[in-house]
Amino acid sequence: MNEFFEEGSAINTLDMSSVLKKTFLWLFVGIIISGAAAFMVFNSETLTDALYTSFAPMIILMIAELALVVILSRALNSLSYPMAIVGFIAYSIVNGLTLSCIFFVYELGSIINVFFMTAGVFGLMAFIGYTTNVDLSRIGNICMIGLVGIIIASLINLFIGSTGLDLIITVIGIVIFIGLTAYDIQKIKQYSENPAINSNENLPIICALTIYLDFINIFLKLLSLFGKRRD
Repeated sequence: MNEFFEEGSAINTLDMSSVLKKTFLWLFVGIIISGAAAFMVFNSETLTDALYTSFAPMIILMIAELALVVILSRALNSLSYPMAIVGFIAYSIVNGLTLSCIFFVYELGSIINVFFMTAGVFGLMAFIGYTTNVDLSRIGNICMIGLVGIIIASLINLFIGSTGLDLIITVIGIVIFIGLTAYDIQKIKQYSENPAINSNENLPIICALTIYLDFINIFLKLLSLFGKRRD
């Protein structure tokens, strides 16, 4: 998350509690928007046909999703506050559209159960990250290396189709994103205490995007592991 920030912003400094409250508010907003977009596709025959009659629309959405997160990661620090909000909401909508597929694969009750399971795990790790006095930087670095590893393993598994490897990737992925959650929350706390950084009005949105990605990835990995598929 260091790449988001530059010294010398001219915005009034935000206090730590304000940064954290706004970060979690934007996280909540992003999750609600994504969930609403996904459920809207599931309940609309027109949208379902538009997205799933061929591979092209979903491929375009996934490319747009990746492009948005890369662009936002590089530009959120310099965007105006209204544009930062628009970018975050746009990413939440696109991600929700791509997530709509889970409603066709898993039972609704199972999705809800896993969502609350994710919220519990995420909340626990956020609490640990916020309250611990242990420096989690090393854990964060290990998790980032591990993330690269499971991305490579996932790409390889696309060709070999091993269910055993897929299970290993899923379990390791859960561990990695749980670790990243604690690490990212600790970094957010440190950023919020640094006047040179928390003077950036976009800080809560920047932080929300980071932990939004943690939350969604934990959710998808847990859903893959515990979700009950439709018959």
